[in-house]
Amino acid sequence: DYGPVSHPDQSPDAALRVFEQHRQLLVVSRRDPTRVLGTLRLDDALRAYGVARHDSVSPEHAERPRE
Repeated sequence: DYGPVSHPDQSPDAALRVFEQHRQLLVVSRRDPTRVLGTLRLDDALRAYGVARHDSVSPEHAERPRE
């Protein structure tokens, strides 16, 4: 058992509901649920909506203020 999983065709919104309980989801193939395609983290789902968590952005990836 992998725990909670997501599929490539699911929306980030579906994954957001799971992140209250888990830090990441495995992305698995629908045709072969034993085939792990990758992982999805909360930051990944938020980025899909154009939202960044300020507590998780490293200094080298932080946006610089516009002048």
